[in-house]
Amino acid sequence: LEAVQGILAGIPHTLVLAHENYYSSIIYTILKMVGLPSGFEVLTNRGRLDCALEFKERVYIFEFKLRQTPEKALEQIREKGYAEKYRGCGKPIHLVGVRFDAEKRNITAWREERPTGG
Repeated sequence: LEAVQGILAGIPHTLVLAHENYYSSIIYTILKMVGLPSGFEVLTNRGRLDCALEFKERVYIFEFKLRQTPEKALEQIREKGYAEKYRGCGKPIHLVGVRFDAEKRNITAWREERPTGG
């Protein structure tokens, strides 16, 4: 995420849109360009998670929020049970809440946690 902060800092402010999906699209582009195994807008039985990265050894589930806290994003992941889709894969699961700040035009905070049993 620190590398993404650097990329976002290089985007001229006149091109930035104050929308969560703008930032999600930027992250999607970065992950695809570097070849990471990512899924965006992943559907589950209880909703749609923003991003999932599934590696051989672990899974990361991301929820992005504009103008809200990383804790709020983690709360949504837990409430919607987004990790349940990956429970049977036998890999550790990491939940990551990311806050985008419209005024600073960047990621300003993130939190990671491991769910119980994940």
